[in-house]
Amino acid sequence: MRAPSPHPDPRTPPHVLLGRAGDRILAAVTESIFHLLSPDEWAEAEEVGVRIASSLEDEGFLHASTRDQLQATANRTFRGRGELVVLVVDPDRLDAELRWERATDVGEDFPHIYGPLNLEAVLAAWEYREGAEGYGPPPG
Repeated sequence: MRAPSPHPDPRTPPHVLLGRAGDRILAAVTESIFHLLSPDEWAEAEEVGVRIASSLEDEGFLHASTRDQLQATANRTFRGRGELVVLVVDPDRLDAELRWERATDVGEDFPHIYGPLNLEAVLAAWEYREGAEGYGPPPG
């Protein structure tokens, strides 16, 4: 598999790999969980070395999704916000506790990170662009 071109083909889905590219990252995606945030929030997390969202203070955890939940989560929660960053997170590398809990409004179990997200657990960061019909399927 080749790394994405700096000049994407217009037929390419509206997301590209940002960060640590390679076949091993994409192979690990099925076991990973995903956290959505804005490009500014990602830049801040990189600067301070940890991701802390307002939901951590308000609800006690950071929201995450499975690969299968990612597109619906992006469209339900972030519609109209434009470009996002998807963090690919290795649950085994988290410093904080991970719990799977039911989201009653959706009727599915979601991964919740009960503490700051340490960047050592982040395998990759993807650009995730919103198109005219919303966010499309995640890469891979």
